[in-house]
Amino acid sequence: MNEIEVFPFGATGLGRYTAIGTPPAHLPESYLHRWLGEASPFLAYGQGAIAVDGDAGALVLTCNPRTVGEPFAAFGGLTLRASLAQGAKDATAQRLMQAAKTWGRAQGCQVIRGPLLFSTWHPYRVADPDQGGHGFPGERVEPAEMQRYYQAAGLDGSDDYVTQAITEVAAHVAPLLAGLQRMPVGPLTAAIITAQISTVHALVSVVFKGNAYYAPIDVPEFAAMLALDPDGSLEPLSVGVFGPADELLGFSVGFGYIPDGLGPDDKIAILKTIGVHPEHRGGIVTWNATVSFHELAVEKGYRTVYHAMMKADNKSRRLSGLYAEPVRTYRLFAGPVDA
Repeated sequence: MNEIEVFPFGATGLGRYTAIGTPPAHLPESYLHRWLGEASPFLAYGQGAIAVDGDAGALVLTCNPRTVGEPFAAFGGLTLRASLAQGAKDATAQRLMQAAKTWGRAQGCQVIRGPLLFSTWHPYRVADPDQGGHGFPGERVEPAEMQRYYQAAGLDGSDDYVTQAITEVAAHVAPLLAGLQRMPVGPLTAAIITAQISTVHALVSVVFKGNAYYAPIDVPEFAAMLALDPDGSLEPLSVGVFGPADELLGFSVGFGYIPDGLGPDDKIAILKTIGVHPEHRGGIVTWNATVSFHELAVEKGYRTVYHAMMKADNKSRRLSGLYAEPVRTYRLFAGPVDA
């Protein structure tokens, strides 16, 4: 039996991680190198390590001291060699999960959560069984069968998330537009984001602050994370809501894509985030940001809109539920490091 080795982020641990086999599809190579390699920005403000069980499996570990509230240990990216029998996979996963708890305890944490990488800025969940709909870029979820490893480690489901879909969206948008008090809206282009990056960063931060996994990040780090579409395959659909002096008051961030195996008539618009200045939340700016995104999607020929990865018990999910139906669900797990 191998002894679990724990490497800080860097070339050695990353090399051992990727050598075990093909990393999970939700962790592309560019993402791994950016966040787990020698230049990982996470090393500037937190602890990050990779636990390795010989050539059988590996697990990414983080503890983010910037998390609002009590810092917690996080695990994610569980990778098991595909050729292992199921019994060996179970044993390897449990050894790695126990190593994660031990590591988290050494960082002064009392709770471990996952699958989660770093903080809420990095969407990363386990998919619940019987998923419908289609996966989409940036979703980054694990398959449902991964739950067995976390439950076996004594972790319980702690947070549920949902993606909801509006089909035949044009029929829903028309009555909303009829009663909408219009504000100046327009495409939230890369040029506008660059020019007003501090405002965009501040508004998105407001969206996340109520989340238990929220950790503040600075403007340069936020700007680096906006590179969602390096190959140019996604259609930008983001919309800004502007004030009298062309200042950005709110926005909806999203994109369109064609799911694998489907044609242009089946393309889907993904609404990722709505950000609104605190003075205008819940009012006319919010509605303009929301409705205008759907209006743009209709103009671009989309019949289906996904409201992506909302926390199941928050206000946005409840409002979305007035028009949309759940199609994909996700879960995070948590438990004490001493269990």
